[in-house]
Parts: sequence; C-alpha cells; structure tokens
Amino acid sequence: MARKKYTLPNPDEVEALFATVDDTGHSNEKRAEEQRNTRKRLGVPEQVDPLQDVTPGNADVEKLIRTTTMVFVISVFLIVVLSQVGCSVARRYATSNLANNVSYDTVYKAMDNGVEWGDGFTYFPENFTVIEANEKTHRVEVSVVNVTGKNEVDIFSSSDIQSTALAVNALLNPDINVVVYHVDIYETPEGDPDTSKFFGFIKPTGEPKRFMTIVWSKHVTSEGVNFTSSITGVDAELMDKLQKELNVTLSEKIFGSSGYNQPSLYKYKTDNLDDKSKVDGLIKAMVYPSPLELKDFSINSSEHAVSIRFNETKQEPSLLSNAEILFALIPPLEKVDFYVGESTTPYKAYVRDDAAKALEERGFKLNEIAQSQGTFTTFINELNK
Repeated sequence: MARKKYTLPNPDEVEALFATVDDTGHSNEKRAEEQRNTRKRLGVPEQVDPLQDVTPGNADVEKLIRTTTMVFVISVFLIVVLSQVGCSVARRYATSNLANNVSYDTVYKAMDNGVEWGDGFTYFPENFTVIEANEKTHRVEVSVVNVTGKNEVDIFSSSDIQSTALAVNALLNPDINVVVYHVDIYETPEGDPDTSKFFGFIKPTGEPKRFMTIVWSKHVTSEGVNFTSSITGVDAELMDKLQKELNVTLSEKIFGSSGYNQPSLYKYKTDNLDDKSKVDGLIKAMVYPSPLELKDFSINSSEHAVSIRFNETKQEPSLLSNAEILFALIPPLEKVDFYVGESTTPYKAYVRDDAAKALEERGFKLNEIAQSQGTFTTFINELNK
C-alpha cells in the first residue's frame, strides 16, 4: 500500500493558519464556540492573552513595541530628573550659608557637604580639620588632606578651586576678613604624591606633609570690596615641578594675582645695581596690584634709582610693598619711581629712608629683612596676610 505524501506548508500558509487560531486553540469557529461554552459551563476562568488582539500578520506588534519603549524611556528620564532635583534640594538644605553665620559647626557642615557658589557646587576632601571659625576674630582657617591628586598640578588646581569656593562664601560674611586654606598630602618613598587605592578604600599611610597654604583676604575701600589671595609654602623644588608641567612662567600665570612667593624673589637678591640679570628678573617677577600691568623699566646706577612704568589706568593702588621688596633685596637702591602711561611725573615715588620708617612701625628693620631666606620668608608671609 503506497504511503500518502504530505506537503509541508510554506511560511505564508503557516501564518494564515495561525491567524485563525483564537484563545481556545481552534481555527474552526464552530468548534471554538463549543469550547468556550464548555469552559463557561464548567467554571473555567477565561485566559487572557495580552496579545490576543495582535496577530503576527499586522502592524500592531511594531506599534506595541514602540509604545512600550517610549514609556520605558520616559519613565527612566523622569526618575533621573526627579533624583537630580531631589539631590540638589537635599544638598542645598544640608550645606551652610557662611555669608549669614560663621561658626565651627557651620564651617564643618560646609566642608562636609560642600558649598554652592556661582552656578556650581564644590566638594572638599573628606579628610579635613576646622582649625578656627570665629566671627569675633574675623577669621576662618581649615586644613585638608588631598589623596586624589595624581600629581602636583592636579593638587594645585583642585585646591585652588576649593579654597576659592570656601573663601567666596565666607568672605561675603561682613564679620570675616581672612580665610586660610592649608593643603596637606601624603608622599611615596620617591617623593611623589600618594593617592587612595581601590576606589578610595585603601588610604595612604604615614604623616601628611604640608603642600601649600592659600590665604584669602578681604579689603573694604571707598571703591568697593576686594578679595585677594596669596599662596605660601610653595618651595623652589615644587615651583620647578609645576613650571615643567604647565610650561608657563609661574610668577606671571599662577602667582600673578595671588600674592608674593619668596623663593621666586629671594634668588634675585644682589648688592650690585648694575647686575642687570638679577635686577631685571626681580622687577619682572614681582606681583603688582591689579589692574597695573608692567610696561617697561629703567635703571639709573649713578642716582641709585629705578623707574618702573605701567600701562595707562585710572586707578592708583599703593605700591609701598613693591618698593619695600626692592629696597630689601637691592641694598644700593635709594629711590623707586612708578609711572603710569606716558606721564613724565611719577604717580608714586618712594625713597629708602621713608620705607625703612614705615617698616619699623610694623616691627621690621629694612637692613635685616633679606639677611637670610628665612627672614625674607617671614616678611613675605606678613605681606601676604
């Protein structure tokens, strides 16, 4: 007896067949209706297929997938936005407004939770100490230990931003005039900055070393309020490292608006006014009050005088500190004249005897300031306060 041959259906026939199958599993409408009546009579609950109205042969599947995807994306977006808003509100609630109140608790809270300034928010190293926070002494002083900076430039730049954030908030308080920000680091046996390891779980060990100190001061004048900063504790070796990394002249780019730095100035000390390399180097390395910009200068050895000229400006800030540094590091110098623009009349003129008297009133002797790098450092630190 010959076997009956069956022909396999093609894909279109299969799709057409399954398109007629309903929830009972039958393609015959009469048998499907009988099956539904039987289930109903026996109390069998109806099985609901979420895709019962969707067949493989129409476009509803694509529409359903697209709709589901859109709902998922929008839900995730709303969750992210709401989380960010919630974190922002919580963060602002948790931090302190130092402009209104400065105390140990408010400064500790600001250091612990971060501070808001401008359009940004700045966090501080988790290892910090509040040394002083007192509106009566008009002073805030903190120290931090940086364990995230991979090199000197990273530590320098991040610390500068952090100190600025703290200072801007604190100095807006009418009872705070000085903010001191000490930065400490750990070092490897090779002398490089040591950092945390394994996502911050493994901390450096040993005693931290002072990296630098940033001092912010507030000066109120008839023209307004000026915030100035100075950087101390940056030795010559560190300056060389920073200079190599940044490939710029630090005295102009970094310390140009941040106060005086004694290692970069003391090396220009000379007893000879005709020593052009040192006299020129000192004049160029010095920091001048804003908005003065050095234009040119001249040396008159016969009259033991130096003339320094700046670009035109309407402001006339004091240059007494600059004159004192020149007199201290160049003993033969007797007179310093400062000019602005093309004027032939100096707008500031200082002579050695007057500078010596002014220094004595502040407890310094002019002929002893530059006796050693140590005494000169003490004097520079006083200028930077």
